[in-house]
Amino acid sequence: MLHIVPRFVGAAALVFIPMGACATAADKEQNRSFKVTLESRMEMATKSIKHQMDADSVIDYTWKRQGNERTLIFDSVLLKVREDGKQSMNTFMSRAKFANTKDDQTKEVLFEKAPDQLKKLLRDCFDAPVCKLQLDESGKEVKRTVVAGPGAKVLVENGVIANALLFHPPYMGGQKKWSAPAEITMGNGGFAKGELTYEVAGGKNGQAFKVSGTLSKDKYKLPDGPLTIENAKYLVSGQQNYDPAQREWVSGKLKIDVSFEMTDGDKSVASAKGTIVASFEALAPKK
Repeated sequence: MLHIVPRFVGAAALVFIPMGACATAADKEQNRSFKVTLESRMEMATKSIKHQMDADSVIDYTWKRQGNERTLIFDSVLLKVREDGKQSMNTFMSRAKFANTKDDQTKEVLFEKAPDQLKKLLRDCFDAPVCKLQLDESGKEVKRTVVAGPGAKVLVENGVIANALLFHPPYMGGQKKWSAPAEITMGNGGFAKGELTYEVAGGKNGQAFKVSGTLSKDKYKLPDGPLTIENAKYLVSGQQNYDPAQREWVSGKLKIDVSFEMTDGDKSVASAKGTIVASFEALAPKK
């Protein structure tokens, strides 16, 4: 279920619906860039066999902010996947190029020399608007419009936007504790939902927050095949830091304990458990 076309859009692609504190309508457009690193360690077990699936993703993205609107742009994606300890994927993508490493050999395809299908993917996924959010005065999302081109269709449909929403919940200034609706993509169009709680945990001027909550999905039928994911649970714990001067969340780290079962009709065929460690940092302004 992990993670790039198609694995990139699995468990590592997490989504929290609300965004951070909004700007005033009089604000000029501001660009803020961020990095999310996702380290997934999952064990899939049948009655007789266990498989280890590890995936590391690095997603660089930019939010353009003007008034109560935010526009999402992806800068680059790096994905590494190991199956039972053996690397099965090591891929980097940006607007400029596609690079794939196999057996310590890296092959790069520059955008200008890419075949049409790959060129369409790079053009529509990177350095181009993917979606726009409208926020209310408290910073909660009130409207989302996907504006990505057709080349980004497969990524968008499978939850790629989630990566850029992970560490941007609403910031309720003056409150020591609040909760916000959240959802995590399970891949293939499925989402586990619930609420996450944010509670002041110290830091300068009380801007460090403890994060906790459980997101779940009782049952989700995979669209391509007979399998169903059941009893999916994502237990979230960690911390985030907010900078009121920038009106942005600027750093954080979350641990997500994952478990679910896979069934074929009434028959249990596998179970899975593991962790996703998500790290977040605001990047220096681009020159």
